[in-house]
Amino acid sequence: MTKDQSRPDVVVILVDDMGFSDIGCYGGEVKTPNINRLARDGVVFSQAYNCARCCPTRASLLTGMYPHQAGVGHMVKDWGVSPAYQGYLRDDTVTIAEALKAGGYRTYMSGKWHVGGEYAANQPATWRPGEPGKPIPVQRGFDRHYGMVGGGGSYFDPPYMIEDTTIIHEGGDGYYLTDAISRKAAEFIDDAAATDDPFFLYVAYTAPHWPLHALPEDIEKYRGKYRGGWDATRTARHEEMKGLGIVDRSWEISPRDPDAPAWADARAKEWEDLRMAVYAAQIDRMDRGIGEILDRLESTGRAENTIVMFLSDNGGCAEFLAEDTGRPEPFRSVTQARLRRVLRLAPAPGHGLHRSLPDPSLRRGHPHRGDARGPARPGEGRLCALPRCLEHGRLAVHEDAGDQRAARLDALREHAGPLQPD
Repeated sequence: MTKDQSRPDVVVILVDDMGFSDIGCYGGEVKTPNINRLARDGVVFSQAYNCARCCPTRASLLTGMYPHQAGVGHMVKDWGVSPAYQGYLRDDTVTIAEALKAGGYRTYMSGKWHVGGEYAANQPATWRPGEPGKPIPVQRGFDRHYGMVGGGGSYFDPPYMIEDTTIIHEGGDGYYLTDAISRKAAEFIDDAAATDDPFFLYVAYTAPHWPLHALPEDIEKYRGKYRGGWDATRTARHEEMKGLGIVDRSWEISPRDPDAPAWADARAKEWEDLRMAVYAAQIDRMDRGIGEILDRLESTGRAENTIVMFLSDNGGCAEFLAEDTGRPEPFRSVTQARLRRVLRLAPAPGHGLHRSLPDPSLRRGHPHRGDARGPARPGEGRLCALPRCLEHGRLAVHEDAGDQRAARLDALREHAGPLQPD
């Protein structure tokens, strides 16, 4: 159908715990032709900054505010000390979905929420999505949502999944969470394309967040690729990044993280190769899903007037995992029929060295890659080294609580009218 060309569709793709140099257009060896396509046809940012952790980045991305202003100053636990640390989006903030919906946009989300309070993966009886302190996407401006309200879990039997307002139990033969997120995002594009309205689509993958869960055929593509070790992979990525202009050609490679041994001294080299192969397979599969989303934009005739943005919530995972200790393990796979343990394996510190180039400290934090493609001429991609933060262009925060969110939306409708691009 013919739509208003003055208001572009917007697709934001957020990935989870992915290293700075993992993908092809940032120097990595993982096959990401569809993400590379965004870079080739758009803008690549070499100084885009996030908020260093999962939930704070998501809160900032959704509201345009610093995470403390949005209510998620740490993670999703309510620390009981101030609204800055309540663990869920504050009522006196406006999400991008709420603002765009007020301007006539259809709003969709497929994937991980994780800004709506704390959920215990292995205690489904305690899940209360939509209750006070547990806001869900359809309560914060999204017309439709499919995905996970908590932070992580099995890719084959994922916990705390909802569709709009209903808890659903996904899993079984042939189910893989990354594919499901991609498929639902493509369906949402079909739904929007049946109307003349512009749409906003937020695609929040859990990949490549732990646990290391990938499909066998994808793993086999990368088996043996990392047997040369993390030192060799780091060097290759660093040289590729210099060639791409992501880092300055004069920069020497950073020292190895003191927590990581030289590859020659690493134990269980075959195991380390397999761990990284599974991690790479998770990204590979996700990239194919992104290709499905981009192809659906093309087939529905919406691609030329769509802004697509790709970013990560933080660098590579630096969490301490404790499968082989006496510590309790709260993350388990939950289905109606069975409760089973999820292996929370993540790549080793040595792998974090190359995933977080140019600086190994980045696996704990701040800079991330960012790609953007808009209504532009394909093949004219460019590199932008100017610093960019999630909070740029944020709405002013209101310190008073409660009904201010409704008042702010009324003000948007009254004074701004239909939202227009700059």
